[in-house]
Amino acid sequence: MAVPLSAVLLITSGCVDSAHEDARGSITAHIEQVAADATEWARQDQTSGSPSGTREILDRIVATVHANARELSSDVTEPDVDGIGSLGEVRLVLEGTGSGWLWSQVEALYIFCARFEVTRSPGQPRIVSAELFDCPPDAVPSGWRPTAPAAPSATSS
Repeated sequence: MAVPLSAVLLITSGCVDSAHEDARGSITAHIEQVAADATEWARQDQTSGSPSGTREILDRIVATVHANARELSSDVTEPDVDGIGSLGEVRLVLEGTGSGWLWSQVEALYIFCARFEVTRSPGQPRIVSAELFDCPPDAVPSGWRPTAPAAPSATSS
């Protein structure tokens, strides 16, 4: 019995969507954990008497987030440790893997972009937040050869 092409495309599409969501969930959990760890590190570092600057926090995030990450940009807006508001951010391109519900033993690779931000409210310690954002068209330059697809896939917010 032949399976109609439209059924194959529908099944394949569902598998790809499932794999993408699996990868997205895994990357989201990972960056949220990195943000929580960086927040905890910054708090412990501040109580030691010689708090790290925002640049050191951003560098720590980049170093711990993923071996195949690529930094898109970073900015320290307030170098003062006691500053308030947005103190700095770093944007990264990350690889994520996911498997679909149909062929769970096969993993697909996806590209995601993440933004980490260091903020501080008056009288509060610094915190780090993380979120995924839509990758810019030039997120994966021709010279960078990750194991993921060459073109970044758009992520929805």
